[in-house]
Order: sequence, then structure tokens, then C-alpha cells
Amino acid sequence: MKKTMTMLLLVMFSGPVLAQNYVDKSNREWKRITPTYGLTVAALAAVCSQDPCRGSAGGIDFTGWTWANQTQVVELMREFQAGAPVADAYQTYQLSAQAFQRALGTTLSSTNQYSSMASTTALTSSVDPISRKAILGDVYSETNSFYSVGFRFAVAENSTPYSRSAFMYRRASSTLPPVPVVVAPRNCSINGRVILHGSSVVAYQSSRPALGRSCVSQVRVCSNGLLSGSYTSLTCTAPSR
Repeated sequence: MKKTMTMLLLVMFSGPVLAQNYVDKSNREWKRITPTYGLTVAALAAVCSQDPCRGSAGGIDFTGWTWANQTQVVELMREFQAGAPVADAYQTYQLSAQAFQRALGTTLSSTNQYSSMASTTALTSSVDPISRKAILGDVYSETNSFYSVGFRFAVAENSTPYSRSAFMYRRASSTLPPVPVVVAPRNCSINGRVILHGSSVVAYQSSRPALGRSCVSQVRVCSNGLLSGSYTSLTCTAPSR
């Protein structure tokens, strides 16, 4: 007798692996994120005490790479999402977060029939001035009954309870063509409601028409941040006679 089970599938990499590392507008070639559970701040600092790094930490060879600081990682994030670091509980940054993860890699992802998540978590060389702990950069996207997406930073704990790596770059070779930047189309909003690029919403001329008149509707379509039409009411109730 066969039993059907729903299993959580943990995947260390998500999306297609690019043939080359991502090259940003400042001609920095970014090392593809490699997940590991053994990378500590102390071990990384030991091999990256000077630029470039020399040696391995957490099973990853960082020789020849420079450990990026928070400012440089912010610049990298903003090539995918303007205004980063940003976060929300909608789908506003979903496409740009996924583009970042395809270009740089992921440290952890999972999916089942109810939800999916992906995260790119990596250490920067910057230190939080209060706690004196290293600062983590994290690009994440999660979907279940709601969306949670963002480009953010957090203070790294000394332990490694989850998979993480480090943001590393080197000066790109003049013969290495840059990886095209995937620019995510912009979503729209109307009365606080997010309308995804390519989606539509039915809006009404008035939420409550005059006595004897019916609701007048209009289909408004979102195209890269621009919403067609002009009606602004999302609901309409015609008065009874």
C-alpha cells in the first residue's frame, strides 16, 4: 500500500546557474553565492584581513576576492531594486528579488504545495557600531497566504544556525562581458491596493452613484507602473429606489 506524503523540499540552489559571475556597473565581478553551514565571521576575517583574501573559510576558497562592505552591497542591490534596502508584505519587489537571486545565487530555498521561499544571505565586511558584530545582507522572497519580500540588512550572530555565505567581488576582466541587468517591471497601486505589472482591476466612477443611476465600471490595466483609465473607486453600491 502506497502512502502519499507531502514533503518539504530543501534546495540549496534555485533557478538556472549562470555561466559567469555577475558584473555590476562599477565593473566589479561578484562571486556567485555558495551556501555553507560552517562559515564563521572569525574564520572569514582571518583569511580576509587584507585585500584580496587569501585562503578558505567554511569550505569555500576566497583567494583573490575582496570582501565587500555594506555600502558596496547596497550599490549592488540597487542595480536590481531602486531604493534598497526595502521590504514589504506585497509582491512589489518579488520580480527584482528573484532577478537578484538568479544573478548571485541563493543560500537556502524551499517549496511545498502551500508556500515557497528563497533567501540569499551573506556577510559583509562592515561591523555594526553598537553590537560590534558583522552585518549580514539578505535578499528574500516568501509566499504563502501573503507575500513577504525584501532587500535588507541585519546583525549577524556568532553562531551559524542557517546557511550563509559572504559577498565577494574582484575587478572584472576587460575581456569578460557584463551580465545584462534584469530590470523588473514596476507594479501599480490604487487606493492602497497593489496591482501587479500586466494585471488588471475593475474600478468604478463612483462608490455610490446618484439615486436612479447604476454603477459605471472601467477595467484598468497596469503596465510598468502606469495604470490605464481614470476611475478610482474599487467598490460601488447603487442606491435602491
